[in-house]
Amino acid sequence: MKPTKLIRIFCCTVFLCVAWGCQPSPKTHSEAPPAVEATVSDDLVTHFATADKLDGQEDQVVHRCYACALSMDGNSQIAAKGNGYTFHFCSDHCRTQFVENPDQIVSQAMDMLESAQ
Repeated sequence: MKPTKLIRIFCCTVFLCVAWGCQPSPKTHSEAPPAVEATVSDDLVTHFATADKLDGQEDQVVHRCYACALSMDGNSQIAAKGNGYTFHFCSDHCRTQFVENPDQIVSQAMDMLESAQ
């Protein structure tokens, strides 16, 4: 390949990287969007207190992502509510998994947490 062609490719790549990085940042909202509702079986609700304590606060907010087996920090902008608790998730995908099958997600997360201890 000729050096001039390499220089053109390099310049185009740099331009695209700069242009992509200079996109306006998304607007931030001062309030979190409404949380999605999820209902978990009563026999699994007892696990919420354990998950709630993981962040050092007992405030009925689970700050760790249940779909990631409580190993990732959640985001208050991506939340679900159920059984008196608010659950934060690391992504919309994780929240969707939780809302569609909360019993399975809670059971798997608690199994992983118990096996790690």
